[in-house]
Amino acid sequence: MIGWPGLDRREAPEAPRRVPVVTRNLAGRAGPVIAATDYIRAHADQIRAHVPARYRVLGTDGFGRSDTREKLREFFEVDRHYIVLAALGSGGETAFGDTYFMTQPRFETGDERYDWLNRVVAVAEGRVLPNAVEYRVYQDLNG
Repeated sequence: MIGWPGLDRREAPEAPRRVPVVTRNLAGRAGPVIAATDYIRAHADQIRAHVPARYRVLGTDGFGRSDTREKLREFFEVDRHYIVLAALGSGGETAFGDTYFMTQPRFETGDERYDWLNRVVAVAEGRVLPNAVEYRVYQDLNG
């Protein structure tokens, strides 16, 4: 890198190496890193080499399109739903209780055999497996 003073390691090989801010801030953290941007993916992808984890970039393809911000985020797969899908599809695995992953299932059936389900109050916790999500569902017996 001749011509860029301070960037050529040959100028000062004994100097301590500088660690990028993104590397320092993400060091030692578990899980994937998801970058969601309203700009082109290439913009957020520039830091990929400095992210010390699995890194997924969600963004636009660079072609122009007019609509509401909400519709554009859905079209370019950058909204909250796609961020969750990217995190779940990262190939990692979590244990129950590792992350806040709770839901409250609601059952509706017209079949008389399962009518009791219409009155069940339930809560569930989940965990991420490499290619699936696993839930534990609990019935509230006081509900």
